[in-house]
Amino acid sequence: MRQERIAGNFFSSNMVAALVYIVYFLCLLPVAIFAFKRPYYNWDMLPYMALALKMDHADSNMVHKMTFSIAKADIPTVDYGYLTSGEYRKKMADSTADFYSQLPFYVVKPFYIWMVYLFYKLGFSLPLSTVLPSILSYLLIGLILLSWLKKYLSTSFAFPAALLIMYSVFMVSMARLSTPDALSSLLLFSAMYLIIEMGSLTGIFLLMWLSILRQVAEKNTG
Repeated sequence: MRQERIAGNFFSSNMVAALVYIVYFLCLLPVAIFAFKRPYYNWDMLPYMALALKMDHADSNMVHKMTFSIAKADIPTVDYGYLTSGEYRKKMADSTADFYSQLPFYVVKPFYIWMVYLFYKLGFSLPLSTVLPSILSYLLIGLILLSWLKKYLSTSFAFPAALLIMYSVFMVSMARLSTPDALSSLLLFSAMYLIIEMGSLTGIFLLMWLSILRQVAEKNTG
């Protein structure tokens, strides 16, 4: 009877813990949906769109034309006008050479570009594919944050504390951006968690691997 009671308490506590994470994830979903439906159409998405297209097309003029054609078709008119207005942005839209001269500043984030390409191949529009890595990273950061806080706080404190952080303007804005910032934050946050809490070298090796990957990308564009 005692063993059965212990086993029952174990499964009961695990079910409660799982329920906490499910409810917490459901609380983060509205932010993810909002970021999906109302992303920031920042200019950086255009170079990342072009780099994803370059994986299938070698012709620079074609990639340039496709990038702005897709953006014009899939981005609201007002936002597209903002992305192509002003002397600098208009020059980027009109000149393949000038636009391509900016790509080396963006190609140094290959992991993010591969994710954009993957989402695009899965059927998402190319502009949305540039923000999906940020949304996914936002959700994963939130789950890791709750797990970390629960190590030091009771669930009744860790749960609202994690939600308040994830609902902050900075975190929500990060989820809406077509940049590698959220993905980079996820990788660094995960590495810190592995190093500090689990005493594992995995996080260190992860950072070293990413550093090497970045250097290879820079060498290939140099």
